[in-house]
Amino acid sequence: MIRCLDSVRFTLITPALVRILDCLASCDFDPLITSAADGISHHVGAHARGEAVDIRVFDLVDLPARRARQTLIASRLGPLFTVLLEPDDIPGDTAAPHIHIQLKIGAVYPPGPPSGATTAA
Repeated sequence: MIRCLDSVRFTLITPALVRILDCLASCDFDPLITSAADGISHHVGAHARGEAVDIRVFDLVDLPARRARQTLIASRLGPLFTVLLEPDDIPGDTAAPHIHIQLKIGAVYPPGPPSGATTAA
């Protein structure tokens, strides 16, 4: 079951956010969302666009366990999404440990038909 901190706000629900939440709901752990479109640092970017969430990893005691969770989420979401273990994956980042999940920069979700494809009339 997905849980959220009381401070978490979903100000914009997009198909990408629904995909992320659906993925998290299907995992074999209970994710705690610590941030969506809330917070000072989230007034622009993927969080503000309703395309990103952060989840807590304090329950995972070591880096290999955190990487395993990151890999699980990334494999379930597929290549249109970015799943980062922060601060480890961001040089100079001083944030508390968490997994950041977002629609990949420049990606569109859901994806449209391939370039040059036609639809039946």
